[in-house]
Formats: sequence, structure tokens, C-alpha cells
Amino acid sequence: MANRFCKSCGVSVSEDLSNCPLCGKYILKDDEKTKLTKSSFPQYNYVSIAKEKAFKIVRNIVFYAIIICVLVNLVFITKPFWFPLAIVPLFCLYMIFIHPFRHGGSFLAKLPSGVAYASLMLIFIDAYCHLCYATKLGWAIGYAVPLSWFAIILTCAIIGFSSNKLCMYYVRQVPIIVIFSVIYLIVKLVFFKDIARWPSLLFVFSAGAWWVLGASFKKKLFKDEMRKDYHIN
Repeated sequence: MANRFCKSCGVSVSEDLSNCPLCGKYILKDDEKTKLTKSSFPQYNYVSIAKEKAFKIVRNIVFYAIIICVLVNLVFITKPFWFPLAIVPLFCLYMIFIHPFRHGGSFLAKLPSGVAYASLMLIFIDAYCHLCYATKLGWAIGYAVPLSWFAIILTCAIIGFSSNKLCMYYVRQVPIIVIFSVIYLIVKLVFFKDIARWPSLLFVFSAGAWWVLGASFKKKLFKDEMRKDYHIN
């Protein structure tokens, strides 16, 4: 209970303090002493501590699982090695479904980064299987990745227009997604001419439309976030 008073600052001071927290002036009278209160000691959030321990356990399980996969494949050698097809998905799935919740994070706020890890996983599997198992290249690069991005952009747009807080997270990532969609299309046009182009065109169109519609209907939020993060007036 704040029952002491600092005459210099005009504020009440908690009974467990002997000096004013603003000016530092000693405010106790000769016969007064400080009294310990609950605020005198650190307040622990045991739920957060338990969650952090759980995340560490899961992280360690994933780490040891990756190590075991590598060691087993090196002991029982196969040609080609299969452990890359295990460790890359394990890492990406951890980053998609577990990592966003650390430190009170939100899965919805991390949707774009989640689909980025999913894209990395799918492209790696597509390329590795093509190089090592002679499978046909293109199911991930041509269809799965750009269509996944289209679905996530549509989802983020719907969620963002429903929630200003989540929209704030998405706005910061819109320019990066637009640039990535254009680069992805150019790479496909230059290096993968035989793979379907329309999914990537859909990706570029949806990313650009998301930016334009967002800037049109949420002008102030877009303007503030662009100025803050990208110095765009």
C-alpha cells in the first residue's frame, strides 16, 4: 500500500521503499522504517516457466532425434543417404509448430514464417529425391510451394482484416513476401522452364493484391508500419 508521500515529486511512494523512485530523495522520517510487501520480491509466472521447460524438452528431443538419424545412417550406410530426408523435415516442423509459441508467441502471427519453413522442406524433398532417387522434379517447386503461399496469403488477408493486432504483424512481412514471389517467378522462368508457371503467377498476383488492398483499406496502419520498418513514406 502506498502511504508515503514525496513532497518534491508529489507522488505516493510504496511502503517498502525508503527513497522516492522518481527523484531518489530519502523520504522516511526518524521513527519510520520500510515494510516488506509482496512487491518487494520477484514475482514468478510459474505457467511461463513450465511452458519454457516443455519447449526445451521438445527442442532437445528434436535435436537428439536428428543426431540419432545421422549416426544410424552413418553406421548402417545406405546409398543414397536417407538421413537428410529425416533431419530437414524434423527441423522445419519444429520451427513451424513449436518455435512460434516460445516466449508467448502466437502461431497466427507466425503464419508467413511457418509457410517459409514448409516451402524450404518441400523444395528440399523435391530436389533431393530428384537427385538421389531419380524422381520427377517439379511437384513442390511448380505446384506445392506457390499454391501454399497463395493459401496462406488468403488466410492472412482474412485474419488481418479481422484483427488490427495481427494485421500489424502481417503488414511488416508483405513487402518481403511480394519481393520473394517475384524472385521465385523469375527463377522458375529462367531455370525451370518446363515446370508449370501459373501457380507462381497466382502467387505473385495474390501477394501484390494483398499489399494493394491492405494499403487501400487500412491506410493508416500500413503507412505507420511501412514508415517504421522500411522508411517508406
